[in-house]
Amino acid sequence: MFECQKEPKKEIFSSTEKGTWNVIITEHYTGKMCTHIEKTPIRNNCRRGKIEVYDHNRKIVFTISDCLLEGIAGEDRKVKDSDAPFGVYQISASPFIMGSASGDKRTSYGPNPRLSFEPISGNDDEAAKSGRSLIRIHGGRQETKKFQPRPNPDLLRTHGCIRIWDADAKRFYDWWSDYHKSNPDIKPGRLKIIK
Repeated sequence: MFECQKEPKKEIFSSTEKGTWNVIITEHYTGKMCTHIEKTPIRNNCRRGKIEVYDHNRKIVFTISDCLLEGIAGEDRKVKDSDAPFGVYQISASPFIMGSASGDKRTSYGPNPRLSFEPISGNDDEAAKSGRSLIRIHGGRQETKKFQPRPNPDLLRTHGCIRIWDADAKRFYDWWSDYHKSNPDIKPGRLKIIK
């Protein structure tokens, strides 16, 4: 059967390993002016995204419908503290860094664990070429200094990480905890940031 002008289906798993769980973050621009409260430049187009987690059978098992991929240093993804670079990352063997009950870390990252991953050295992609490290997925900045929910919270820019809602950070960790108990031999695979 011939179909005119049909685009070939993209292979999103070309950079993942079989028998692992993987994460795909699909970035999009909202077309709306950013309304962040930080003292950082206003942008005409907010960089948001969607996070999909795939199990070892390559089926979507968990989704976070909104995340922010903007860094306080601006849009040059090669610069430290700027937007998260596109490319493929290796999720850490111990994938989640535990949250903090109090202090600056809780303010920055939220009360829940954060997903840890690093660019893959030698890859010919933006993530590896940027030379950046310590990019994470985490919540934070959604509570007052007394750790009460902030009225009208927003996803605020980070130092180059991907910000999610605190409730989604908790759901993400809870998903992984249950999944790991049921599948202790399935290792973390890759995280990929795409357009």
